[in-house]
Amino acid sequence: MPPTLFLAGAGAMAVLHMTAPGAQLINAPWRALGFVLIAAGAAMYLLALMAFREHSTVTHPFGLPRTMVATSVFRWSRNPMYLGMLLVLLGFGVLLGSVVPFVVVLVFAWLVTSFFILREEEMMREHFGDSYLRYQRRVRRWI
Repeated sequence: MPPTLFLAGAGAMAVLHMTAPGAQLINAPWRALGFVLIAAGAAMYLLALMAFREHSTVTHPFGLPRTMVATSVFRWSRNPMYLGMLLVLLGFGVLLGSVVPFVVVLVFAWLVTSFFILREEEMMREHFGDSYLRYQRRVRRWI
């Protein structure tokens, strides 16, 4: 599940930073910008969760949605929950400052896209048809 993948990614970033950090990419005080990314990612995730709850639809990746949510942060991203998790990981990477943990951010984005987003989009197209296709043309996958 994506939250488990997110937590595993954060753990992998910490381990990589401690064991094989590579070059120091970001130095203080710039690393503090990681807090901004973490806050933005957490806000994005929570706003998406609230929009799902407001529309009484499922948050489980492969659950059958009751309605298509295209309001709130879903106006800018078709996947704001995943984007939120990605921003938090990116922020954590900025806080750590070394180059190697950023590989985890890229791997997380690839895994989420390959194993969750593409399948969810197929399910949404099947369930909502032309409405989802119009939404898909109007709103980008990530940002």
